[in-house]
Amino acid sequence: MPDTPPSLLIRLRDAGDQRSWQQFFDQYWRLIYHFARACGLKSDDAQDVLQEVVTDVFKAMPQFEYDRSKGTFRGYLRTVTQRKVISLLERRRARPAISLHQGDDGNGHQQLHDPAGPDAEEMWEINWRRNLMQVSLARVAKEVEPKTFQAFQLTALEGWTPASAAEFLKLSVSSVYVAKYRIIERLKYWVEKETKEDDQP
Repeated sequence: MPDTPPSLLIRLRDAGDQRSWQQFFDQYWRLIYHFARACGLKSDDAQDVLQEVVTDVFKAMPQFEYDRSKGTFRGYLRTVTQRKVISLLERRRARPAISLHQGDDGNGHQQLHDPAGPDAEEMWEINWRRNLMQVSLARVAKEVEPKTFQAFQLTALEGWTPASAAEFLKLSVSSVYVAKYRIIERLKYWVEKETKEDDQP
């Protein structure tokens, strides 16, 4: 396994590090976009929020000093996103009318009554964990053979029995079990790494 790279937050202090900034975007754009949509924004407005958040983080990073006593990067990113959402809503003179507990907007996005209200942090945390799992799955998919990942996908995500997956993929049943175990271990590694990095860059 390659050496663990320096914390992403440290690398982002270099404004010219395009690879790290692309990693940041790939890792967090869904989280920011879906939170904005959950606040009742249309797709175009949510994309504007995403662009403004990334721009603000880009401007802040060269002087960014991590102070764990002031909270996590996760909390910082949520605060920036909330401010941008509220600012855009004020500019539009609009207020979302559906609460978190009243379903979704028809596009799979649960709605928040108030972007700065008590439900907002809960929604952010739910989306943070979901986003972390999506990012980790994408990373693991690149690390292993396609059939290995397919075996995990079929059994762990789509509910196939190991025997059915083995027959479909032309693998032994034991190979399917090993593939599933291997993927789960790699997922644990990436989730723990990202959680730790959020706490201690």
